[in-house]
Amino acid sequence: MSKRTKTIELVEDEKVINGVTVAELKLGEKSLGTVKPEDDKFTASLPDGEKFSVKSHSEAVNILISHYHLHS
Repeated sequence: MSKRTKTIELVEDEKVINGVTVAELKLGEKSLGTVKPEDDKFTASLPDGEKFSVKSHSEAVNILISHYHLHS
């Protein structure tokens, strides 16, 4: 038997913290983490405080999604 495909809705909320626009990735009410621009890179921050420095916004979003799938 094949599995049914599930549709999920991820929302990216932008908010300004200390003058910096930060994107928060949410699945329903659950936060997957934030993406913050820093100079020419981006920092993906997980809810547990772990941080990753990456080259692009989309790479940061992919890290947050991957971490959610691995640990949920």
